[in-house]
Amino acid sequence: MPNSTMLKAEFDDELSDYPVMLTVNQVAELLNVSKTSIFRLLKVGQLERVSFKLTGEAQPSVRIPAESVRKLFTSWVGDSND
Repeated sequence: MPNSTMLKAEFDDELSDYPVMLTVNQVAELLNVSKTSIFRLLKVGQLERVSFKLTGEAQPSVRIPAESVRKLFTSWVGDSND
């Protein structure tokens, strides 16, 4: 089983292919979870959000900073090297 340092390095490499601000779909794909799970993580504050309205939109668009995704993944993996 890979240790946390290896997992973090692989994740950082994968995350570097994404923009600085990610959509909910992109984060769900990256973390291999559902969009519903991403919205739950946003609701409880485990992921940061940036909301903005484009002209004429009723619902604000949501973007998630890549750094927030990296921090969440790091907290999931932990700091052990087992």
